[in-house]
Amino acid sequence: MLMTAATQLLCVLLTLDGQAPAIREQHATAVWIEPQLMFRSLGMSALPLGVEVGRQLTPRLLLSAAIAHLPIANISATQVSAGARWYFRDSIFTPYLAIELGVLNVEEDDTGGQTHTNLFAAAGPGAELTLPRGFSIMTDLQLGPENGGRVGTDERVWHFSAWYRLGVGYRF
Repeated sequence: MLMTAATQLLCVLLTLDGQAPAIREQHATAVWIEPQLMFRSLGMSALPLGVEVGRQLTPRLLLSAAIAHLPIANISATQVSAGARWYFRDSIFTPYLAIELGVLNVEEDDTGGQTHTNLFAAAGPGAELTLPRGFSIMTDLQLGPENGGRVGTDERVWHFSAWYRLGVGYRF
Protein backbone atom coordinates (compact mmCIF):
# COMPACT_ATOMS: atom_id res chain seq x y z
CA MET A 1 0.00 0.00 0.00
CA LEU A 2 2.85 2.40 0.86
CA MET A 3 4.55 1.57 -2.44
CA THR A 4 1.32 2.30 -4.33
CA ALA A 5 0.96 5.69 -2.62
CA ALA A 6 4.61 6.52 -3.37
CA THR A 7 4.12 5.52 -7.02
CA GLN A 8 1.00 7.70 -7.31
CA LEU A 9 2.83 10.67 -5.76
CA LEU A 10 5.72 10.21 -8.19
CA CYS A 11 3.27 10.13 -11.12
CA VAL A 12 1.66 13.35 -9.86
CA LEU A 13 5.04 15.06 -9.57
CA LEU A 14 5.98 14.00 -13.08
CA THR A 15 2.73 15.43 -14.49
CA LEU A 16 3.81 19.05 -14.49
CA ASP A 17 1.79 20.10 -17.54
CA GLY A 18 -1.19 21.44 -15.58
CA GLN A 19 -3.70 18.76 -16.65
CA ALA A 20 -4.91 18.38 -13.06
CA PRO A 21 -7.70 20.67 -11.81
CA ALA A 22 -6.54 24.21 -11.03
CA ILE A 23 -6.66 23.85 -7.25
CA ARG A 24 -5.29 27.34 -6.65
CA GLU A 25 -8.24 28.84 -8.57
CA GLN A 26 -10.86 26.58 -7.02
CA HIS A 27 -9.50 27.02 -3.49
CA ALA A 28 -8.28 30.63 -3.37
CA THR A 29 -7.84 30.98 0.41
CA ALA A 30 -5.07 29.02 2.12
CA VAL A 31 -3.73 28.48 5.65
CA TRP A 32 -0.34 26.91 6.38
CA ILE A 33 1.26 25.85 9.66
CA GLU A 34 4.90 26.64 9.03
CA PRO A 35 7.79 26.53 11.43
CA GLN A 36 10.86 28.33 10.16
CA LEU A 37 14.58 28.60 10.70
CA MET A 38 16.38 31.95 10.62
CA PHE A 39 20.04 32.14 9.75
CA ARG A 40 21.39 35.50 10.86
CA SER A 41 24.84 36.97 11.18
CA LEU A 42 24.26 36.62 14.92
CA GLY A 43 23.55 32.88 14.67
CA MET A 44 20.68 30.54 13.90
CA SER A 45 17.29 30.56 15.62
CA ALA A 46 13.98 28.81 15.13
CA LEU A 47 10.43 30.11 15.17
CA PRO A 48 8.50 26.86 15.72
CA LEU A 49 4.99 28.34 15.94
CA GLY A 50 4.21 29.87 12.56
CA VAL A 51 0.94 30.43 10.69
CA GLU A 52 0.48 31.96 7.25
CA VAL A 53 -2.84 32.94 5.65
CA GLY A 54 -2.94 33.63 1.93
CA ARG A 55 -5.42 34.66 -0.74
CA GLN A 56 -4.97 33.79 -4.41
CA LEU A 57 -5.78 36.95 -6.43
CA THR A 58 -4.99 35.49 -9.85
CA PRO A 59 -3.83 32.02 -10.92
CA ARG A 60 -0.25 33.28 -10.51
CA LEU A 61 -0.38 35.81 -7.61
CA LEU A 62 -0.98 35.05 -3.91
CA LEU A 63 -0.86 37.69 -1.15
CA SER A 64 -0.24 36.54 2.42
CA ALA A 65 0.20 37.55 6.04
CA ALA A 66 2.17 35.48 8.56
CA ILE A 67 3.03 35.38 12.23
CA ALA A 68 5.67 33.19 13.88
CA HIS A 69 6.74 32.94 17.52
CA LEU A 70 9.44 31.43 19.72
CA PRO A 71 7.80 31.16 23.18
CA ILE A 72 10.85 30.81 25.45
CA ALA A 73 11.31 33.13 28.42
CA ASN A 74 14.06 35.76 28.10
CA ILE A 75 14.88 34.87 24.48
CA SER A 76 11.46 34.94 22.86
CA ALA A 77 11.01 36.21 19.32
CA THR A 78 7.91 37.20 17.38
CA GLN A 79 7.84 37.83 13.64
CA VAL A 80 4.99 39.47 11.72
CA SER A 81 5.19 39.76 7.95
CA ALA A 82 3.28 40.39 4.74
CA GLY A 83 4.26 38.84 1.47
CA ALA A 84 3.46 37.75 -2.03
CA ARG A 85 4.13 34.69 -4.16
CA TRP A 86 4.38 34.62 -7.92
CA TYR A 87 3.67 31.10 -9.24
CA PHE A 88 5.48 30.23 -12.47
CA ARG A 89 2.71 27.92 -13.71
CA ASP A 90 -0.59 26.41 -12.64
CA SER A 91 -0.03 22.74 -11.91
CA ILE A 92 -0.02 20.37 -8.97
CA PHE A 93 3.69 20.94 -8.25
CA THR A 94 4.52 24.59 -8.84
CA PRO A 95 7.67 26.62 -8.19
CA TYR A 96 7.22 30.22 -7.09
CA LEU A 97 9.11 33.37 -6.15
CA ALA A 98 8.33 34.61 -2.61
CA ILE A 99 8.77 38.14 -1.27
CA GLU A 100 8.34 39.07 2.43
CA LEU A 101 8.46 42.34 4.36
CA GLY A 102 8.21 42.25 8.13
CA VAL A 103 9.16 43.02 11.68
CA LEU A 104 10.98 40.74 14.12
CA ASN A 105 10.84 41.56 17.85
CA VAL A 106 13.59 39.80 19.79
CA GLU A 107 14.01 39.65 23.58
CA GLU A 108 17.63 39.62 24.73
CA ASP A 109 18.49 37.23 27.55
CA ASP A 110 21.12 39.38 29.24
CA THR A 111 19.14 42.66 29.26
CA GLY A 112 16.48 41.90 31.85
CA GLY A 113 13.66 41.48 29.37
CA GLN A 114 14.39 44.33 26.94
CA THR A 115 13.40 43.76 23.34
CA HIS A 116 14.60 45.24 20.10
CA THR A 117 12.95 45.41 16.72
CA ASN A 118 14.46 44.21 13.46
CA LEU A 119 12.95 45.22 10.12
CA PHE A 120 13.56 42.85 7.22
CA ALA A 121 12.91 42.27 3.54
CA ALA A 122 13.54 38.93 1.87
CA ALA A 123 12.99 37.18 -1.44
CA GLY A 124 13.70 33.72 -2.78
CA PRO A 125 12.51 30.59 -4.52
CA GLY A 126 9.97 28.11 -3.24
CA ALA A 127 7.59 25.39 -4.34
CA GLU A 128 4.08 24.23 -3.49
CA LEU A 129 2.59 20.78 -3.91
CA THR A 130 -1.21 20.78 -3.88
CA LEU A 131 -2.72 17.46 -2.96
CA PRO A 132 -6.26 16.16 -3.51
CA ARG A 133 -9.06 17.72 -1.46
CA GLY A 134 -7.15 21.00 -0.99
CA PHE A 135 -4.18 19.90 1.12
CA SER A 136 -0.94 21.75 0.41
CA ILE A 137 2.76 21.41 1.22
CA MET A 138 5.06 24.39 0.64
CA THR A 139 8.66 25.31 1.23
CA ASP A 140 10.86 28.29 0.46
CA LEU A 141 14.24 29.81 1.18
CA GLN A 142 14.39 33.60 1.30
CA LEU A 143 17.44 35.84 1.59
CA GLY A 144 17.67 39.51 2.38
CA PRO A 145 18.73 42.37 4.62
CA GLU A 146 17.70 42.71 8.25
CA ASN A 147 18.00 46.06 10.01
CA GLY A 148 18.35 45.47 13.75
CA GLY A 149 18.91 47.92 16.55
CA ARG A 150 21.46 47.29 19.27
CA VAL A 151 20.00 47.03 22.75
CA GLY A 152 20.50 50.23 24.73
CA THR A 153 21.50 52.35 21.74
CA ASP A 154 19.81 53.99 18.76
CA GLU A 155 22.39 52.53 16.38
CA ARG A 156 20.90 50.53 13.50
CA VAL A 157 22.97 47.69 12.01
CA TRP A 158 22.31 45.85 8.76
CA HIS A 159 22.68 42.05 8.72
CA PHE A 160 22.32 39.57 5.88
CA SER A 161 19.79 36.92 6.90
CA ALA A 162 18.07 33.84 5.51
CA TRP A 163 14.68 32.32 6.34
CA TYR A 164 13.74 28.72 5.57
CA ARG A 165 10.06 27.71 5.88
CA LEU A 166 8.32 24.37 5.53
CA GLY A 167 4.54 24.49 5.69
CA VAL A 168 1.65 22.06 5.69
CA GLY A 169 -1.76 23.50 5.07
CA TYR A 170 -5.13 23.53 3.44
CA ARG A 171 -6.71 25.52 0.61
CA PHE A 172 -10.39 26.49 1.06
